[in-house]
Amino acid sequence: MPPQRRIPSSLICLLLALAPSLALARGTIQKIEINGLESEPEVEQNVRLALGLNDAMGKEQGESRLELLLFNAEREARRALEPFGYYAPTIVVDSTRDEEDRITVTLQVDKGEPVRVRDWRVEIAGPGGEDKYLQQDLELFQPRQGERFDHAVYEEHKDGITRRLAERGYFDADFLSREVRVSRAESAADIDLVWDSGFRYDMGPTTFDQPYFRPGLLEKLVTWEEGSYYHEGKLDRLRESLVRLDYFSAIDIQPKPEEATEDLRVPVDVNLVMAKRNIYTAGLSYGTESGTGVRLGVERRYVNDRGHKLNWDLDWAQKRKSFLTQYRIPAFAWLDGWYGFSVGFYDEQTDYIDLRNVKLVASRSGEISERWTAVASLNALRERWSYDMDTATGSRLYTYSTLLYPELSATYVDVDDRLFPRRGHQRHHRRARRRGEPGFGHQLRAAARQRHLVPPVRRGRPPDRARRGRHHLDRRTGGDAAKPALLRRRRPQHPRLRLARGRPAHAAPGQLRPRRAAGGHRLGRVRALLQGRPLGRRGLRRRRRRLRRRLQPAGRHRHRRTLALAGGPGTDRHRPRPG
Repeated sequence: MPPQRRIPSSLICLLLALAPSLALARGTIQKIEINGLESEPEVEQNVRLALGLNDAMGKEQGESRLELLLFNAEREARRALEPFGYYAPTIVVDSTRDEEDRITVTLQVDKGEPVRVRDWRVEIAGPGGEDKYLQQDLELFQPRQGERFDHAVYEEHKDGITRRLAERGYFDADFLSREVRVSRAESAADIDLVWDSGFRYDMGPTTFDQPYFRPGLLEKLVTWEEGSYYHEGKLDRLRESLVRLDYFSAIDIQPKPEEATEDLRVPVDVNLVMAKRNIYTAGLSYGTESGTGVRLGVERRYVNDRGHKLNWDLDWAQKRKSFLTQYRIPAFAWLDGWYGFSVGFYDEQTDYIDLRNVKLVASRSGEISERWTAVASLNALRERWSYDMDTATGSRLYTYSTLLYPELSATYVDVDDRLFPRRGHQRHHRRARRRGEPGFGHQLRAAARQRHLVPPVRRGRPPDRARRGRHHLDRRTGGDAAKPALLRRRRPQHPRLRLARGRPAHAAPGQLRPRRAAGGHRLGRVRALLQGRPLGRRGLRRRRRRLRRRLQPAGRHRHRRTLALAGGPGTDRHRPRPG
């Protein structure tokens, strides 16, 4: 058995002495600071993300691992600066340690002189070089001579021209030269970028793959002629038209340049997946005026193979009921839109109003441009309403009107996102000319509404709205007839305000004239003014205050009727003095 070798005691003492120092060499990277890049946050962020120190944050590391991470930090930061044109930076890496072995790494960065573009050649050879839109892209290409060479800007413009070539039908486009030479010593970059566009392709036949609609229906949405120049915008327009029809759950439009004919015509395949035919909606509602109600609706996306649509909407509440059915036919001629035919019934029975009407509408809608849509319609309305009761018999006094009028409305929408708008504005213009029965005259109505969307300040998206409108009533036939309900507010007002809107319903024509003509009646002109035009709530309050100031307390009992017409509680509050 060989003799065992004894470890010298001096070596053991040396290891024991070094053990505390070896333990202190271990540490945890707690923080990374980068100085010198405060003016360019995107550059600082890129350097920070490129550091391998991020993976070791909060983890205890040994001495050799820490030395490797600090050594690589300088090289990683240098590479992260190159995409921004800084090829000769000066970087100093330092680290400090506290009593708990938590390490703070500091990178002091001096970017140095950036590399600038010296020689610049960006061209398109072939037929695409004569395309004015591609020439505009070349004029906007960056970076230019003398500018800092930024890799991100260079790649963005290069990819943009490559995409534009494909969008405009240059499917054979390729690079003749694609080179950037950077000289660190001279701080210069030479760009040599040339495309060969090849020939431009044309639009070929369009094929629709769908199982339901009759052949030739969707082909009406194709706005181009076969043989016209290819442009991807034409396919985008077709996609938008198909989306607006709301027939399909998936739309896939694929040009196939690999199957192009000898005369460079590209076939287009349109693959469509049908959506569910019926959409059902249901809900509960409650209003202080209408009471508890239920809402039901059915929408048939396609009734037949011609693409017709049918909608039913029912709103049935305790005091307010409405039903609307609408039949729509797709319109492809001139403007994409719909022919619409609708019938609506409305019934409202509250403490203030008894209103029923039937409305027939025939309309044609269309998209004028990307932001403008318009609707032209012909409306027929038969209406019956009552605001008061006959005090003698206790029965309702009804008024009837029949109106036939055209209407034109236009909407302008300019937002950043149609589905989730956060910034933009919307304008709506409407003009209608209404002609009624003899005694109701003619009405010309114009209205405008504008809505602004601004980014949210705290929560939500507060809209800013403005509305303008004007009514013109030509009462050439029968000036004593009551106004039709369309000229009044849809929502009933307070009972005290109803009388001032016109002659009281329970008073016979000429009943008030003897009182106004009687001698000593000082407020006939005020009462005639109140009955001659609608003043609204503020106007009535203002007239009532003036009337009270002018009347003396001893004589108020003589004008209780006048105060009631003005909306005041004359009959209940003011009594004649005894004696």
